[in-house]
Amino acid sequence: MVKVIRFKLVALLLAMIMFVPLTQASAAGEVYKYDFDQIRVVYAAEFTMYPDSAPSEHWLTQIAGGPNKPIQILYGILHLYNGDRYIDEQFIKMSGEGGSERFLSNSLRNDYYDETYTLKRQTSVQFWSGKKLDGNAVVKDFNEPLKSVTLVQSFDPQGQVTGFNLYAQPLIMPGSEWDPFSNYVSSYTYDPSSLLHAGEANGKEVEPKPEEQKVGEPQTAEPKAEVMQP
Repeated sequence: MVKVIRFKLVALLLAMIMFVPLTQASAAGEVYKYDFDQIRVVYAAEFTMYPDSAPSEHWLTQIAGGPNKPIQILYGILHLYNGDRYIDEQFIKMSGEGGSERFLSNSLRNDYYDETYTLKRQTSVQFWSGKKLDGNAVVKDFNEPLKSVTLVQSFDPQGQVTGFNLYAQPLIMPGSEWDPFSNYVSSYTYDPSSLLHAGEANGKEVEPKPEEQKVGEPQTAEPKAEVMQP
């Protein structure tokens, strides 16, 4: 069952990044597109987050459906391949009663337990709407007002994932100066009981918790596909 959960998470993440076309177009300026041969999912996680602070007019609150509504997160660490070489990328999709948004990462910051920078305490990944996946391509468009969120992933001293927090900024206007890790106006905390994850995070293999199987339900074989090619 653990292997089935792993496949389900990987398949869900691939479906989100491969088969949902972009609908937003830039009204002016340049749009940059970078094509890749294939996408491999290294880590996938799905969980529910509840608001700590959610201004009613904020775009993330509107996605949730209101200031007291939860959001569903699909998060992944990806390898984007050209030939036998790849670059690391991270993906997030936020969904709620009011719709959804999906971004790619822009900035990353690590904090450590020790002064030798070997025991990672948490990783803060800033995502924004100016960078998205469209099929097997990364599309960059910074002309529109940008939406930005930061996902903070915490680890114990053994390197295992212990939690997630999400912070969001106001809209970023083109040409404005801003700090990707400050000026948060909205925050959410994950529900530990909702977490399903699989793959490798922080150099550690995580094992998803097994699903309950009904009496008499047949075992499901694990399909072997984790890579999507054009």
